[in-house]
Amino acid sequence: MKYTADNKVDIICIQEPYINQRRAVGIDTQYKTFTAGEARSIAAVIITNRKVDVTLITQLSDEDKITLEITSSDTTIILASMYFDRQKPLEHDLTKVDTILQHAKRFEAIIAMGSKARSTSWHAHNNEQ
Repeated sequence: MKYTADNKVDIICIQEPYINQRRAVGIDTQYKTFTAGEARSIAAVIITNRKVDVTLITQLSDEDKITLEITSSDTTIILASMYFDRQKPLEHDLTKVDTILQHAKRFEAIIAMGSKARSTSWHAHNNEQ
């Protein structure tokens, strides 16, 4: 978290945070941490700047994705931190992305995504992890 403070990082998107008792571990409690879902959260967003107004969009959030509406000054963006599980069909996650973009059509949108996907399409030697 020293890097975050030294470089004035306002927003951090995390995939596969360490979760204990439904809370992300190792994150300074002075920061707002967003996770969702009843199962283990695989995506999280940390807001370090208290001047940023943040609303969790619950209908677009689950254990694989956190979707927030973030407002600062006169700018509003939709931010999604997502994890694409290689055990699930890609179409499942692409549908989630499309739903977020439909919701965000009058705003700017940022989608941060993590995936362990391997594919010969991008020159991986095999499709296994």
